Amino acid sequence: MDSFLSNKTENLVAAIDLGSNSFKLMIAKIVSNNGIIHIEELDTIKESIKIASGLDDKGFLSEKYIKKTYETLIRFGDRLRRFDKKSVTAVGTYTLRSIKNKNFIENTQKLLGFDIEIISGHEEAEFIYQGVMHVSPELSGKQLIIDIGGGSTEIIIGDRKKIKDSLSLSLGCVTSAVSFFDGTKITKKAFNNAVVHAKKVLEKNLTKDFKNWANVIGTSGTCRAIADIILINNLDTTTNSPIDEIGGFITLKGLKAIKTELLEAGDVNQSNLSGIKSDRKGVIASGLSILLAVFEHLKIKQMEVTESALLYGSIHKRLFNLIDNPNNAIGAYKKIIPLDVSDKIKDQCEEEIKILEEKFYSDTKQTNRVYLTATSLSEQLISKEEDRKILLWASRLLEIGKSINLKNYHIYSSYIISNSELHGFTNKQKVRLSTLVHAHRASLNTYNFNKQYIDWIMLFTLRLSYILCKNRELFDFSNIKIDKSKKRIIVSFKKDWLGQNPYLSFRLKKENSYWKKLNNHFKIETS
Repeated sequence: MDSFLSNKTENLVAAIDLGSNSFKLMIAKIVSNNGIIHIEELDTIKESIKIASGLDDKGFLSEKYIKKTYETLIRFGDRLRRFDKKSVTAVGTYTLRSIKNKNFIENTQKLLGFDIEIISGHEEAEFIYQGVMHVSPELSGKQLIIDIGGGSTEIIIGDRKKIKDSLSLSLGCVTSAVSFFDGTKITKKAFNNAVVHAKKVLEKNLTKDFKNWANVIGTSGTCRAIADIILINNLDTTTNSPIDEIGGFITLKGLKAIKTELLEAGDVNQSNLSGIKSDRKGVIASGLSILLAVFEHLKIKQMEVTESALLYGSIHKRLFNLIDNPNNAIGAYKKIIPLDVSDKIKDQCEEEIKILEEKFYSDTKQTNRVYLTATSLSEQLISKEEDRKILLWASRLLEIGKSINLKNYHIYSSYIISNSELHGFTNKQKVRLSTLVHAHRASLNTYNFNKQYIDWIMLFTLRLSYILCKNRELFDFSNIKIDKSKKRIIVSFKKDWLGQNPYLSFRLKKENSYWKKLNNHFKIETS
């Protein structure tokens, strides 16, 4: 692939998304490793233009927004000055394909210095779909993808192989803001009118095929912004975890909580909600109204949010057009993988765990002891295969934080997991994994556990496995007895073994005292 790049030493490519609300430029580095082409994001620049606000009923853009567009593209063009034309892809969406001003597109291309592809609503849906498939986790069944842009909303349904159906609807956070809201001010009547309008558009266009899905994925600035607001303000949680700090979720409960707060404030600027960025204040209510209409119309309970799909979709398309044998490769997880190599990657999640182990110098001997102990305990205590997988992945990542600092290493281990791009993992899986690792040691009293926390048995199993391997020896399971019922789990040890291991006996007694105060469901007998 080096032949198409003028700067061969760095192998840089770029993608530009000229949207109705914002213009985005992503620069990435292409790295080849064992035949796999990796796309490593280096920089993303976002300019909030809200170009759709400057478009009149006849499709003409005002001078004010023409100037803003030209100035932004001059800056983008300057940033990409060293790039070969073949290494840059630029796409214009809803508003750009609606503009009627003479020579507008020609002028923008001259100022940018690169060709701009004005894509149709159907093509936009395809770009978004391909992008989601490259940045979203491995999920089975049909995926419903929602992208709320400034001028249009794309709704796509498909599996990981291809699109089943797609729609581009004339619903956007910028156009809706202009039609229903007065700047940052928000009234109940205006909000309800915006929701009713959005529902009418959905009812008119969505067929029953869009109501048959296994998972829902949201992408775009609107979804990302609302997911962040829900997280920062603790408006809902999907795991009842005491350290639910990853985000990337939107729930109906969270949407309604934002709506209530905004209506009570009457103005976004007067709201007590944290995390609303200045460039989003004028469109947050309109974006929320569209998203709420989508959730209620399609009866969605939870949505997973990914990165900017259009950028990744366009950059993958450009790279596929440049490689020698595009039919002999597949794209997934910010990579382009030759078919003969893809067969070796059986489980992307497993590959990511290995990468973390190697990157942070995991102590393989000790990790293996905890892993084997957790495996034996989980076979007796945990019935769901997915739960066992998460538990065992956690057992392998407990000590990766020691590469940063030995003191409170479990906090660093959890932080690494929370902030790493674990391709193939859902955000919910990352939250569960991060929480288990964070809480595998120290007093349970230090955590604000909700009684509805979903991984009690997994946490008990992991903490017990960690203690039993403290002497850096493989535990002999002939010394343990486990009694499990629907209401209680009792783990007891042979007196001889306890007498021969006073340190571990002390640790087990202390562990039992933690659980006794916190949750009467678990008991460790040491006498």
